[in-house]
Amino acid sequence: MTDHHHIPHPQLTYGRIVYWLTVVACVICIVGPLLSLIRPEQNFLNPYFLFAQIFDGAAPQEIWETTGGYFPGGHFYLRYPLGGDAFTHFGLAAVGCSSAAWALLASAVQYWRARDRLFAGMSVFVALLIVLAMSGLLHP
Repeated sequence: MTDHHHIPHPQLTYGRIVYWLTVVACVICIVGPLLSLIRPEQNFLNPYFLFAQIFDGAAPQEIWETTGGYFPGGHFYLRYPLGGDAFTHFGLAAVGCSSAAWALLASAVQYWRARDRLFAGMSVFVALLIVLAMSGLLHP
């Protein structure tokens, strides 16, 4: 005997959006290092020194000193959009980390249409927390 449970539509939508945005982020994060190696002069960090330092087990501070000297900030891909490292960071930070926020907003719309104001409001609230944390305005 099969026990079928009903999964609410907003929750299915949330899962699908997070799933597909995660897949897109993974593809971007695969292509980014390839772009880094194809066009190393357009990267913020030289990928040859960076990868060598990582594979040698260097500490993060040592890696930054060897490859560029400083970390340009959490959203450096906005200032250096043509580099493979920026493309990778965009995929990870902007697409992957924001997937829950986009999915929550889509779910909130569906909850609102179903007249479930409590879950709609909570979805918007958590999405707002994610966006504020990603922007750097909200931090521990």
